[in-house]
Amino acid sequence: MSKEALMKFREAVMADEGLQQECRELMFEGPNKRRRAEKYLKEKGWGFSLNEFFDFLENPGDEVELHELELDFVVGGQHSSDSS
Repeated sequence: MSKEALMKFREAVMADEGLQQECRELMFEGPNKRRRAEKYLKEKGWGFSLNEFFDFLENPGDEVELHELELDFVVGGQHSSDSS
């Protein structure tokens, strides 16, 4: 996993409200949430998996202050389980 890729992704999401909404929809709305989020990261070529993203959010380091959206992911996103 590239911490640089994760930080670039964070910066892009935090700078773009449309992208924030897209991420919320992928992670929290409708069926197959996890699959859609994994596909999104792969298609965008971010260079990390959804699990790596969650691992980073759980322990981002002292220099990183998580955004409200990221805190939502930590609380709700990783506990998403699609049965399909």
